[in-house]
Amino acid sequence: MSLPAFPECAPWQLPNEYVLAAKRRPSSAVPADTLMARKALGTEHVTHLISSPSRRNDFYQTPTTVIASFFLKKIDKEAAKVEFQDRELVLDLPTTDAPVPRRYKAHVPLYGSIDTAKSTFKILGTKLEVSLVKADGGSWPVLRSDDRLTGEILQIGRAGRA
Repeated sequence: MSLPAFPECAPWQLPNEYVLAAKRRPSSAVPADTLMARKALGTEHVTHLISSPSRRNDFYQTPTTVIASFFLKKIDKEAAKVEFQDRELVLDLPTTDAPVPRRYKAHVPLYGSIDTAKSTFKILGTKLEVSLVKADGGSWPVLRSDDRLTGEILQIGRAGRA
């Protein structure tokens, strides 16, 4: 099977025929432009890259912590990378899907600053759960700084009695 010329697009936007053909052929038979796409992805095998910021996520908070969940099934625990930065979360989450593994990469701009040394994460069967320790202790109306503010007031703790 002969593939048409390599399209002018990012490696993760390759049409399915490139991905499927690369999976069927041994590495030496894969065209050089497809191998370049593999190198650009930083992987030895072809993966389907999920770069959509619209990946389902949710969060709740306490006075000192924000607990965020990023829903993605079959995350490879050994290969997953979560990097905490002052006001950003960098995710690189490969999955163990077959026949073509998927990879979710995202830079999540956070609403407030966090304590990177105390923040932690857990990989569960259907999600990544991140515990972000707030640096200032303020309430976050949204998780991402690029989300639209809703104008809602979030109650933390027990409401007082009148």
